[in-house]
Amino acid sequence: MKLMRKSRPRNQHGLVSFLVTMIMMIVITLIVVGFTQVVNRNRQNALDKQLSTQALYAAESGVNDVVKLIKSNPAGLTAKTTCNNTGYYASLQPQLTPEVSYPCVLVNPLPDSLVSSANTETSSVLPLKPVDSSGAPVALSKLIFEWSSAVDNGDASGCSASLGKFTPDMPATCTFGLLRADIFNGTGLDPVTMANNTSTYYLHPLKTGEVSQPYGVGKGIVIGAHCTNASCVGTITNLPAGAYYIRLSTIYRDTKSVKISGLTSAGQPSRFLGQIKVDSTGRAVDVLRRIQVRLSVDGYNNQSPTAALNSSSTVCKRLVMGAAPSYVSSCP
Repeated sequence: MKLMRKSRPRNQHGLVSFLVTMIMMIVITLIVVGFTQVVNRNRQNALDKQLSTQALYAAESGVNDVVKLIKSNPAGLTAKTTCNNTGYYASLQPQLTPEVSYPCVLVNPLPDSLVSSANTETSSVLPLKPVDSSGAPVALSKLIFEWSSAVDNGDASGCSASLGKFTPDMPATCTFGLLRADIFNGTGLDPVTMANNTSTYYLHPLKTGEVSQPYGVGKGIVIGAHCTNASCVGTITNLPAGAYYIRLSTIYRDTKSVKISGLTSAGQPSRFLGQIKVDSTGRAVDVLRRIQVRLSVDGYNNQSPTAALNSSSTVCKRLVMGAAPSYVSSCP
């Protein structure tokens, strides 16, 4: 009699354990690799930020060295159009540390524009002296004002469609302020001379075309400035050659910056005395930072208050009528 042997199924528990272990090892490896990449990325970002800050400080050092040089020898100031530090700029020492330097500094004593700031609380005063490339005074067929919105995303859709009376406030959909420009042409600083030789212009933001005005002594001259979402542009025409001073302020809205440029009678861009344009590039290892600044030549471009007296609360004005007087208003 033959004995029949029963076949037993093979035990596969070991194979399942092996597969589970492999899967767990793969998952753990992926987690470690991902964590390592995050750490490396954060470390690289921190290093890049540190180098960027060092490069910015290096660029500012270049500007400061140029300022120091100009103060020590203002009469010898010349244009610097290359990165080579020769002649007037031979004393500059751009290598700050073995890894940090300002490899290139450019200086333009006759820039093709003036840049200033203006807002509703303070005004900026700067010289307005249009010249040609040799520094000789020139007349301007156009004196162009361009200013931006104080917010990042400007909106000109709600600006006026045509010139008209000033409203109590600008619409919320017009983010550009009304620019005021007081242009003084004269040498005397007594009140009568200043009043007789000052022209006051109000550049009104428009969403339609520009409405320019010829230069002339007058008060409250309104100019239509064409505005896009990027900036507003207004123009004064026929400015005679000479030395002027200009005071800039805004009404209704602040502005980030105001740029003033001009065209000569030949249609060429004019240049301006009074500001020096310095373009400085800083380097830290392989990171570069570049900045541009404007230096005032004769101490202007200062911030001046727009009023003789400011109050944080309401000011009461008393009204007196008659010699007796017959009527006197009261203040609370």
